[in-house]
Amino acid sequence: MEVVMDFWHWWIIAVVLVIIEILAPTFFALWMAIAAFMTGVALFLMPEMQWEYQVFLFATLSVISIVVWRHYYIKNPIAT
Repeated sequence: MEVVMDFWHWWIIAVVLVIIEILAPTFFALWMAIAAFMTGVALFLMPEMQWEYQVFLFATLSVISIVVWRHYYIKNPIAT
């Protein structure tokens, strides 16, 4: 059985993650949504990309964006 992921699948995942972020504003799902959108863009540009590489790209972009955001947030906390 072959798994087929099109670019619009990733964009739907990004929209769902944005909705989750709106409902629970933690800035965690936002970065995953951006990573899902960027994975969709990469798949749009390279439609032959295998699903394993897509998941790897999504996971890598998610971790990098969350780590960078946490590092920035610790240095520049939001005043409430």
